[in-house]
Amino acid sequence: MDSLNFGQENPAQELTLRQLHAEFEKCNIINDIRTRNNIRKAFSLLAELFPKATNVSFGSKELMQFQVFLAKKNYARKYCNTLVKFVRTVFYWGESADLVSIRTVHKLRNVKPLKLNQAKEKPKRKAVPAEVFEAALPYFPPAVSDMLELQRLTAMRPGEVCRMKPIEIKHDKDLTGDFWIYQPEHHKTEWAGKEKRIVLGENSMETLSFYLLKRAADEPVFKTVKGKAYTTASYGRIIKKVLEANDLPKFTAHQVRHLAISEISLLCGQDFAKEVAGHSDTKTTEIYDHFSIEKQKEVIRRRELQRKEK
Repeated sequence: MDSLNFGQENPAQELTLRQLHAEFEKCNIINDIRTRNNIRKAFSLLAELFPKATNVSFGSKELMQFQVFLAKKNYARKYCNTLVKFVRTVFYWGESADLVSIRTVHKLRNVKPLKLNQAKEKPKRKAVPAEVFEAALPYFPPAVSDMLELQRLTAMRPGEVCRMKPIEIKHDKDLTGDFWIYQPEHHKTEWAGKEKRIVLGENSMETLSFYLLKRAADEPVFKTVKGKAYTTASYGRIIKKVLEANDLPKFTAHQVRHLAISEISLLCGQDFAKEVAGHSDTKTTEIYDHFSIEKQKEVIRRRELQRKEK
């Protein structure tokens, strides 16, 4: 039987791992700051462990050694797996650019993620209690209060609410009612070629209408008092500052998202919560199709009905 054809044994050009990463950054625009920084972090740590390794010499053995190296640095298991995933991403791209052999890609693909007890576990992020969130809301500047409320209504990630622009919001009307669809140009899974669409119902539309009347199409919906766009960092800082200044229980924007997901899960079930949250791991079916939009609309209808009944 013929042996499996792995194509060219070695790429035409031998590169250090830093050089391979530099070539990747030249050819790929990654707008999500966290993703870009994680890829840089992964290759910085790779260079620390394997200063002389190249696109030719690096393989499955080295990738498994890298996993152990990350675990010994006391990184959480999921973060270790994230960094390893991004190493693979760059090597996969390298194969398409004739900088990495398909044999190397095949070897790296066979390395399994770290399992429980192979690295430390990060404590699960808990949702902010609803009563804590509601008590704190009046203390925030109006724009920040509305951003937090929008997160609770939609389960948006902090970056998605900070980067929202009018041009990314479209009207969507069907037999069941009026909705807006927010389709962020940049989002967490953009680098993997995925789209993201978030359904906005009556309460979200009411919150946003005030800002949309004052913003140009390509301006951020929410701005600081100095007229600048919020970043996830500045958004997080103002939340922390207000809570500390008023001696209120601390929480983060991520915990507000988790509050929304928890409430949706209780009201509609975990499947609906995953659709709204935009989770796209291997246990979740593709979320960016028409069926997902219909599920999101159903969640919005149920939540708004629940609010009216209170």
